[in-house]
Amino acid sequence: MGSFAEAKSCVDRYGKENTLLLFADVRMEDPDLYRFIDDVVDFLGVELKVLDAGKTPWELFKERKFIGNHLVDICSSKLKREPLIKYIDEMYGMFKELPLLDYKGEPLLNIFG
Repeated sequence: MGSFAEAKSCVDRYGKENTLLLFADVRMEDPDLYRFIDDVVDFLGVELKVLDAGKTPWELFKERKFIGNHLVDICSSKLKREPLIKYIDEMYGMFKELPLLDYKGEPLLNIFG
């Protein structure tokens, strides 16, 4: 319910014409999530941009010869955060000047070359 509450808060604050919802699809979410997203978009009357890295988590694991776990989140990093950050940066140019850092102060992602 958190993502819906945040989306509703943005619509209430900025208006539906100024709200764009982003969804990074990993191609194997529960079907009810896709239904929920459609319902939220219809209810709020906003635009949805679906980002897709082009593979499922299992395809990524096979490609990397590594299965993600609670210590190394290659799925969230490669299939969710990187596509979202790249899209936001391409559209709004926000992340080259505002680097994302981990808890040690090291760059979190190196996706801009």
